[in-house]
Amino acid sequence: MKTNILSLTAIMVVSLQGFSSALETDAPETITSMGQIAEIAHATQEFFWQLVPPMDDPLYIHPDGIVRAVDWKKFKNKDFTSQMTAEMKTVSSSMYPVYRLTVIETRTGELLWHNSLDQLVWQTPAPLDYNPYFFAFEHWNVDSTEALDTQNLLWGRSSNVGAEILLLPEAFMESYEEDVALEAEAAALAAPMAMMLLSPPTVTNLMLAIGVESNEVEVGVYFPSGYTNPVDVFVCSSLMDWDWSLFTNVSSVGISEFTWIDETATNSSSHFWVAA
Repeated sequence: MKTNILSLTAIMVVSLQGFSSALETDAPETITSMGQIAEIAHATQEFFWQLVPPMDDPLYIHPDGIVRAVDWKKFKNKDFTSQMTAEMKTVSSSMYPVYRLTVIETRTGELLWHNSLDQLVWQTPAPLDYNPYFFAFEHWNVDSTEALDTQNLLWGRSSNVGAEILLLPEAFMESYEEDVALEAEAAALAAPMAMMLLSPPTVTNLMLAIGVESNEVEVGVYFPSGYTNPVDVFVCSSLMDWDWSLFTNVSSVGISEFTWIDETATNSSSHFWVAA
């Protein structure tokens, strides 16, 4: 299932207005139908499509980041629910049956649904009025592909983005939320200063870290053992304009880390860094 998947994990996206837990539990409503899940997937596409560069065949699967309550008994499609597989996730030494569902869109508009074993468990047909370039049409205010160049067509496809959604049976939610709250409280007491934000591991094993203390933003690049290639760090303050500039060039020879204060970050509400 997961072929040609674009890795955006080398990108550190930081809001300088505050930090929150990576996992949230304040989902607005209990999931009781496949229609609700499809709406979440489409909302994810609309929110993140501009993050995906104009490549021939990219696919960015965005982790929803919210553990959502689900009531499987209310689903009408029993063939679908019977194929869902739970993963046991640990929170504060407690185990919870979390169902991971990945929803991606084909180039012709069908939705493909995969369970936690990456098995295709359902397929939803494309809408009759499906337009693969809907986002591009809306963004540039055009009504035909002839008005767009090749790069804009590659960039503006809804099928570039998929969604990974975490579902927890409703009966476990109250206990889960209590455990998450206790865990967050313990972490806050153990780390009174702003915690460092780390990007997940990438194929190069490079790591970006962002630290905030007082009004200063410290950026760090960390190299794996034996890494000798130079690293470019790019910065952008608005993904809407897609205006990336070279921030610095780092030589990794003989060092394992490089940190500096980004004084430009204090003048904008958000900042984005990429190490490559």
